[in-house]
Amino acid sequence: MAEERGASSTASLALAWGVVVIPAAWGVYNTILRAANLFTR
Repeated sequence: MAEERGASSTASLALAWGVVVIPAAWGVYNTILRAANLFTR
């Protein structure tokens, strides 16, 4: 039973990180693209 709980906890933790990291990475990517436009004009 402890192994099932550990696997579930690991999956929940991975999902939570994905929910946080994916939008943050998208925001950083868009910021870099917009900043690059400021310096190339």
